[in-house]
Amino acid sequence: MGLIRTLLAISIAIHHTGSLFGHVLLGGAGVVQSFFVISGFYITMIVHEKYSMLADWKFVFWRSRFLRLAPMYWLAIVLSIALVSSRGGIAGIHVFGDASLLVQVASIVSQVTMLGQDLWCFFLTTH
Repeated sequence: MGLIRTLLAISIAIHHTGSLFGHVLLGGAGVVQSFFVISGFYITMIVHEKYSMLADWKFVFWRSRFLRLAPMYWLAIVLSIALVSSRGGIAGIHVFGDASLLVQVASIVSQVTMLGQDLWCFFLTTH
C-alpha cells in the first residue's frame, strides 16, 4: 500500500510540475481521489491497530499527527517566505486582493495551524 501511495504522490507532483523528462505517469482528479481513499484507509487502519485501545486515543492520535507534520510544514512556510522575500516579492500577485478582514484572518489562521485548509477549496472560486 505504501508503494501505491508513493507512486500516486509522485504522479501528482509530476502532474503539477508539467512532466518528468517529457513523461507523465498518471494525471487528473482520479489520481488525487485514489490517493485520498488509500490514505484514509491507511490512517483508519493505524487508528484501529495502534490507538483505539487507549482511553484518550483521539488526543494521542492528533498530537502524534501534529508533531509529525507541523515542524516540516512550518519550515516550508519559513523557507517559502524567505525565498519570495529574497527575490523582492512576486510582481502581480496580490495575496488577499479585496478580501474582507474575516477572510484574511481565517486564511492566515488556516495556513499557520493547518486547520481548515481544505475548506478553501470549497468556498473560494476563481473567475
